[in-house]
Amino acid sequence: MKRIVILGSTGSIGTNTLDIIAKFPDTFRAVGLTAGTNVEKLEEQIRTFSPAAVAMADDAAAERLRARCKGLKTTILSGADGLRQVATMPEADLVISAIVGGAGLVPTLAAIKAGKFIALANKEPMTPGRGHPAADPDRIRRPALEHDEGAAAARHGRAGPQAPELEDGRQDHD
Repeated sequence: MKRIVILGSTGSIGTNTLDIIAKFPDTFRAVGLTAGTNVEKLEEQIRTFSPAAVAMADDAAAERLRARCKGLKTTILSGADGLRQVATMPEADLVISAIVGGAGLVPTLAAIKAGKFIALANKEPMTPGRGHPAADPDRIRRPALEHDEGAAAARHGRAGPQAPELEDGRQDHD
């Protein structure tokens, strides 16, 4: 079981990744999700995937989410510190960095420093962090989840029993 954190879960890459997780529940589990301000979408994702923790970049949005998710077991964090906490969750095996632009740099670097395997959905979060001493290139991959034809087929119910893999072909990084 690959336990995944998705930084930017309410965007197109994040929602496509969650579609794949839903199709392969014996292979993948969403343990942490982050979003900017989309309370409604993140609430839907919490109710569907029951992650251990989520974070919203916007504090006011996080307060609205807490009110809407009262009684659920998911921990709701906020701000830059909340994003870092979700990105570095001890139980996470893989962090999908799908936050648009430079906003993804801090949580992505935190995940790298925590020794997480990283799947970059775009290059923007790492462009300012290029050459960072914690950035072990063996732990950073582009996700096949969004760009792979097999993954696209899986989203549309045409895939066989095999779950999508990372670019390096490894399904388990434990």
